[in-house]
Amino acid sequence: MIKMFKVTSIYVGIQNFGYNIGKKGLFINFYNCNRRCNYCKANDDYYHINVGTGINCFTYTIDELLFIVSEFDIENVILTGGEPTIQDETELITLIKELKESGYYVTIETNAKKYSNALKFADYVIVSIKTYSAGFPYTDMDIINEIMMTCNWVVFTCLINNRKDFDFLAKNFPNYDVWCFLMNDEYDFSEYVSKFITNNN
Repeated sequence: MIKMFKVTSIYVGIQNFGYNIGKKGLFINFYNCNRRCNYCKANDDYYHINVGTGINCFTYTIDELLFIVSEFDIENVILTGGEPTIQDETELITLIKELKESGYYVTIETNAKKYSNALKFADYVIVSIKTYSAGFPYTDMDIINEIMMTCNWVVFTCLINNRKDFDFLAKNFPNYDVWCFLMNDEYDFSEYVSKFITNNN
């Protein structure tokens, strides 16, 4: 039986953090996720009604995805979601290997809720840290440490909306460089973050 990937969209965009920041990339958004973050588009009613049914996604074989990728003059491929690691692990590893053998630079974005052996085959792994604004914070340091030990390059990202989010990040990830996206433009919060950074923390 041929395994199929569930994909919601494939599009060209700009990598906005990490090693390839500012470079054009081909984003492959895999369907479904093992989290339900408040700010994620996967949380809308349509998604919940149809989750798992494939109504709002497309299905592709590895060969079909490789063909689609080959139609773009882009070397940077980002596997994102949803959550890529909940796809069939063997198939995901094969896809990554074949992309790399074809000369592509492969990045995976993950929420690190589960470890997948597929991560260590990518050139680059982006771990999205979840704070209180996501609904509830999530930090399984065992999984994060395994990613750090087994993967080539790892970068952390986090959406920050308030002091509670920021304090959670500062407490749990004091020794990590994290690309933060501030969703709050209030002056006192920006000043609070600036003071923290300038105190050599």
